[in-house]
Amino acid sequence: MKRLILVLLLWSVTPLLADAATMSGSGLPAVGSEGDCLLTQSGSWSSGACPGAGTGAPTSAEYWTGAADATLSAEHNLGALSTGLVINTAGTPSAYTGVTCTNQVLRVLGASGAGTCVTITSAYVDTTVWTGTASNGLLKASSQGVLTAATGGTDYADPSLANTWADNIRQTFNPGATNAGLNIGSLAGDPSTPSNGDMWYNTSTGKYRCQENSSTVDCIGAAASAAFSAITSATNSTAAMVVGTGASLTTSGSGTITATAAAALSANGANCSAGQFPLGVDTAGAVESCTALPTDINSTANEVTASATTGSITLSLPATIDLGGKTSLEIPNSATLPATCATGEVYIDSDATSGVRFYYCEATDTWVAPLSAEADTLDTAFDRGKTIDGANSVANAVRIGDGPTPMCLFTDATAGPVVQPCTDANTATRILTNFTYSIFDVEGDANMLTIDPDAASVNAMYTFGSGYRPLKSVPFSALNMTGDGTNCPANPTAVTINSGPKLFTFICGSGSNGDLDFDVVMPDAWDGGTLTFELEFIQTAADTANVNSDIKAQCRGTGEVPSSTWGTAVAIDKTTISGSNTEEHVTSAAVTPAGTCAAGDHLYVRWTLDVTGTTTPEATLNILGVKMEYSTSSLSD
Repeated sequence: MKRLILVLLLWSVTPLLADAATMSGSGLPAVGSEGDCLLTQSGSWSSGACPGAGTGAPTSAEYWTGAADATLSAEHNLGALSTGLVINTAGTPSAYTGVTCTNQVLRVLGASGAGTCVTITSAYVDTTVWTGTASNGLLKASSQGVLTAATGGTDYADPSLANTWADNIRQTFNPGATNAGLNIGSLAGDPSTPSNGDMWYNTSTGKYRCQENSSTVDCIGAAASAAFSAITSATNSTAAMVVGTGASLTTSGSGTITATAAAALSANGANCSAGQFPLGVDTAGAVESCTALPTDINSTANEVTASATTGSITLSLPATIDLGGKTSLEIPNSATLPATCATGEVYIDSDATSGVRFYYCEATDTWVAPLSAEADTLDTAFDRGKTIDGANSVANAVRIGDGPTPMCLFTDATAGPVVQPCTDANTATRILTNFTYSIFDVEGDANMLTIDPDAASVNAMYTFGSGYRPLKSVPFSALNMTGDGTNCPANPTAVTINSGPKLFTFICGSGSNGDLDFDVVMPDAWDGGTLTFELEFIQTAADTANVNSDIKAQCRGTGEVPSSTWGTAVAIDKTTISGSNTEEHVTSAAVTPAGTCAAGDHLYVRWTLDVTGTTTPEATLNILGVKMEYSTSSLSD
């Protein structure tokens, strides 16, 4: 309301102030109307400035009054305000210009419109609003309007503290489809100082462990046997009682043992005489029917005797056993010899060759069939056993031959199976007419080398299998190469390497790719397959950057024309070189020449330096030559 009155006051005063743009030279407005009363720019009222001066202000003008005035027709009565309106009691009326409160609040405006800043204290606080003093953590209500720090583990659960729950409160942890509701935690062993009631899982033993009565035990274990002293008629009324070896059964105090079959059990019943044995024991514990031990079994006198003192039975056989009175003697037998035997045992293999079915054990687990009376042959001996396991040297070899120069067959511990003359003599491996001789690789299931005396050519006479062909190589020095004449010189230049050997090398430019060509007529033993090339170079500068190059080839036979068509270029790169006059070698992958290659073809090769991919300086990169490797299908060239 006060701000609204101030705006109205300013609005009423503003029209009375003269705008400088409408003032005349005398400080009065150039024009005016009856009833205008103006304040000059100098701040004083101009005498006679209003038309009709001296006659007083008109009663129709707007005035601000503290009460109703009947002589005025357009006044603004402020008497409705209880205290009236006081803008400034000390002087000229002025508008309130504002105040700034720092970390405080604006509480009241003074009579002059000035603001008063105050700090919030308890005098301004509603006690129904909660306040607290804790600097961190959780708060709890200690009394109305006061919050204090809560205690972890007591007022709220804290996973870093030992939490204590109130008595008689059950905690429920529901499991889900994936996880259990509760995990008590695990340890590789047992805690050093557990307390009674503690429980944990021991990962070393795979057991739940508990602290019970100051002892650490398995929480879940095998059922323990109750102490005998704890067994009563209430705890065990039906189970039988067993006393183990070395134990005794006694009574203590007034305890008794009641037998169900006799009124009393004799502590030491009657014994049989020496050489006798009882047939039973009566209900009083006394032995019954003492009977003499037999000294003869099946009326075979003196073959089996029993000691009359100890009761032990002894088999006594004479040095010579007479079985003449017996009708038959059966020897153990079956269709298969036992796997083991003791020396001296005999056995009959019922399905062995007739005449050699009887076996005796010559040594532990060694059965031997004695020779039969029939004429023995090598074939029948082979039928009895097919292994000769003692042939381990020339001296112990199996000998086959004419007598003076036999052939020895044996297995050497280092060399393996050996076939050689038993004495110094010439040997020969014969290949019969229209047949071949091969060295066969069992693991690879293929012939490594085949010798065919009847082959159409010498090259075809000695042929290697596709996976066993020998490799041969052809070196090409820089003198065997021709440059393109533009990026690589047409001919090599002699260069002294590190004050040592003087070699012919090519040094190609760095402006564009450079080519080196070389060729060779391939040998007749070449199988027409792929080739590999080994580039040889020396970087005389102390640089270790890379060398990038490619190599490609074409083969042409009789009647074929060399062309610009090459096989697929294959990279022959070295990512990091050694430099500093170090000789470097790098080998390409397999190169397939263009054309239909065959033994005896003319092979053309082109090596290209890739100046874009090569980062080592070309000006000091000396190309020494290339070595080519190829595979052969024959021993003959």
